[in-house]
Amino acid sequence: MHLKCIYCFEEKPKVLFSKTEHIIPQSFGMFESNFTLNGIVCDECNQYFGDNLEIGLARDTYEGISRFDFGLKKEKDFKTLGKKGSIIIKIAEGPLKGAYAFREYSKKQNKITLQPIPQVGFLKKNSEDYQYYLIDQLPKKEDLSV
Repeated sequence: MHLKCIYCFEEKPKVLFSKTEHIIPQSFGMFESNFTLNGIVCDECNQYFGDNLEIGLARDTYEGISRFDFGLKKEKDFKTLGKKGSIIIKIAEGPLKGAYAFREYSKKQNKITLQPIPQVGFLKKNSEDYQYYLIDQLPKKEDLSV
């Protein structure tokens, strides 16, 4: 007997449809009565989405990060895409106020910390604050007021 995968549209032997496809990825929690698909997603597509899509959703979305902010997951289990991630945070206070960073788990501090990314900061005229620019967004000299 062959089944047709709803993602790749290939007909494959039923034995290649052994895994359960979770509508809400398990990285977001194990729910009672969680919606699942059985027998309509081939194991290859299920693995592909688990390795590619779900990792991004769990590690590089605000929803994924919120699991740690609200204590649904332990900080020591925090994993990030680091500098390659799309979530960049602008530091709101402290000595690096206005600088850009990404979140990362620090084994040394045993908590999630902010790690600055490559950038340049210029002291604002008549101020103690800096204006930060990401490396790929550096302004031209003539665009900066002297």
